[in-house]
Amino acid sequence: MSRLTVYVACAASLLLGLFFVFVWAPHPWGWEGIDHYHDFGLAVARGESFPTTDYPWGYAYYLAPFYRAFGDRPWIPLVVQVSLNAFAPLLVYAFARTEFDERVAVVAALLTGFLSFNIVYASTQSSDSLCNVIFVAAILIFARARRQRGWLPYVASGILLGIAPQFRPNLILVPLMLALFTIIDRRTGRYVNADLSEYLVPVNADIPEIDVIIVDEEDDHLNPIGVKGLGELATTGVAAAVANAVFHATGVRIRDLPITLDKVLALAPNNESV
Repeated sequence: MSRLTVYVACAASLLLGLFFVFVWAPHPWGWEGIDHYHDFGLAVARGESFPTTDYPWGYAYYLAPFYRAFGDRPWIPLVVQVSLNAFAPLLVYAFARTEFDERVAVVAALLTGFLSFNIVYASTQSSDSLCNVIFVAAILIFARARRQRGWLPYVASGILLGIAPQFRPNLILVPLMLALFTIIDRRTGRYVNADLSEYLVPVNADIPEIDVIIVDEEDDHLNPIGVKGLGELATTGVAAAVANAVFHATGVRIRDLPITLDKVLALAPNNESV
């Protein structure tokens, strides 16, 4: 019964994605998508090199073979990525069943199949849905590798986690984070972080109240209409906030990234107090 429920979640993801592609989409981008990937994919299909470093190249090279083989028919790569995204509930189920239990795994699969925003992204030319499938597959393989004690799954997970940042560069530090789960306590011969579900990371509840303000001014140098975007721009203040927190805690002002312990100790007036 559980497996049937998971397959229903996969089917729901597939049908919703196809509905968004061919009938109605809950986004304004149509088939062309965002970040100019339609133009990039066509350019690569014509044999041109990838034209910019402002966007990751991976998704354009996914699109290019379809455009080379079938011409400018965006619905073909969209149907393929919708189909690939339909495996996400199954991948999430397999991971949650490994790390938690059957009930949690089934609920996670249903939420992924019916409510995942990646179904929306899968219906347009955007790198997010493919990247998400690659990422979840890598995490699942990594979780199973920790239990099988074999080296080959680690290699497979590493390859996938090397591919994922070519679609979304913000995933480039994930291998470093996962490496923390492979640290072995020499005294016991066991993993220091034995369970992915129990590993302590900062969560929303750890963040104090934040006041958000908008600087109401035009910026004609940014673009002709003088407007500013939000999205990832909002993340730029986080590093400064962390630097301020380090300063308030230690009295040391670090002005270059990354902020590391050796920099704090080198600049601290009294190392013992730090």
